[in-house]
Amino acid sequence: MGSASNPNAWAEYRNGEISDPIINAIIATSPLGLPLNDIKETTFGACQPNPATNYTRIPYSIKQALKNAVVTVLDMQGKLVHKKVFESIGAGQGMLYLNTEHLQAGFYIVQINQADISYRSKLNIIK
Repeated sequence: MGSASNPNAWAEYRNGEISDPIINAIIATSPLGLPLNDIKETTFGACQPNPATNYTRIPYSIKQALKNAVVTVLDMQGKLVHKKVFESIGAGQGMLYLNTEHLQAGFYIVQINQADISYRSKLNIIK
């Protein structure tokens, strides 16, 4: 965590720190903070931030762990421009992070297809 004199002191907190010593609290690492028992189905949220520059993240809520989940990024002509395999995604809630630094400015489709899961989201890259 940064110091009071550091203008970027909250940068670590915004990027996923799980504890906040200032208020002596544990920060939920999930977008909704639901206990695993309350997760009824697998869902993925919209890419955040969107538009993105260097990275985007996809919030998820999954009942059972996923193995070898493939996230693909397609340009508007349907051409594969990026592929990332997540070997294991634990049950619960969290974020999938995608590096987008190498993508040109423009519009893309991010998708996840695995067994009975089908996810698709629009992504705008700006430079």
